Amino acid sequence: MGSSREPRVWAAVVAAVAIVVGGCAAGAGSPSNRSRGAADGLPTGRFEIVGRRIYDPDGRRFYPIGANVAVRQGRYEHGYTFNWNGTATGRSADVAAWGWNTVRANLVCLPPGDPSTADLDAGIDDLIDEYTARRIVVMVECHDLTGRNPRLDDSSTQRVLGFWDRLATRWRNNPYVWFNPFNEPVSHGGAAANDAWLALQRGALTRIRAIAPDNVFVADLPRYGQGVEALTGADSVTRLGAGRHNVLYSWHAYGAVGVGGAFGRYEDNANEAASRADHEAVLRYAYDHDIPLVIGEFGDPLTLGEGSAGPPIWNRIGARAVMDLAPRYEVGLLWWHATGDSNNSLTYSLMADRHRAPWSAAGDGNGLSDGGRRFWNVSKNPPALQP
Repeated sequence: MGSSREPRVWAAVVAAVAIVVGGCAAGAGSPSNRSRGAADGLPTGRFEIVGRRIYDPDGRRFYPIGANVAVRQGRYEHGYTFNWNGTATGRSADVAAWGWNTVRANLVCLPPGDPSTADLDAGIDDLIDEYTARRIVVMVECHDLTGRNPRLDDSSTQRVLGFWDRLATRWRNNPYVWFNPFNEPVSHGGAAANDAWLALQRGALTRIRAIAPDNVFVADLPRYGQGVEALTGADSVTRLGAGRHNVLYSWHAYGAVGVGGAFGRYEDNANEAASRADHEAVLRYAYDHDIPLVIGEFGDPLTLGEGSAGPPIWNRIGARAVMDLAPRYEVGLLWWHATGDSNNSLTYSLMADRHRAPWSAAGDGNGLSDGGRRFWNVSKNPPALQP
């Protein structure tokens, strides 16, 4: 969770920083005109993003570490979505034992009838109640529009935003609920894609902020979340954070750094040394340009014969690179997936036996896959953040 400190000692320092960087998501564009709390002294009782740094409600530096998880919905502990090995409902003690302070709750927010919308609403509310009572962040996301390049005025987009209206109303006073409205909505990269992404995310941000002014808003990058090149240049997606506060960008790090051309070459992706250097270039860029970034998905496949996010070798090289490098640059990590990356498999399993959820390892770390062991070590040894 970062190093502790006396908030009052640092209040003046943080206030000065907030004035300089606008107290919000930095990057391209003008500084925020909506800085809240950070300039008034800490603790604030809510999360605050100041430049690239995240502060928790008690005024301490916060480093997100955890995993993507499924949510029990009605009678669906198994057999609906992302829950092949069960859900994270009722597992907050195991999550804490792993050393995790964040879970990303993967939802289909427009359920096809069974489970019902009522099941969905009750299920996510139960998970939030359970986890936030332990001060574990629940980052809620909707998978419905993945890769569909939706427009803000599409009927499906508006229906998904209707889900967020209820969730934001219900949880606007709980800072441990973060809003990640669209999983990987834009499938491609480039200036036009960035502009379309920006229009979609701005619309969602404006609508949610009208209800919940302070909860952290998380935006997956273009190109299925892997488009780190979108952080750079005049058409950078960091324009979303200009004039806003508590905007966090989410990179899905499956090893495709060289595809966009800003941080490496395509042929680098399968070369471990070159790819590692490219991943470090991304992290250094975000650090140097004060861009608040979290790795919302990454994973090491159990075998190099399987993968669902590009070539498995890219996934493995990328996972190993970010587990080693991201903590050094204070960028948080959320593993894909703890409970099931589809309804009948667990390709990116934390366990050597993909038929087991990671809860059985929570106490002692036994039975982990190679990737799971590496992530166990990262989870148990978060970076010592400087105040």
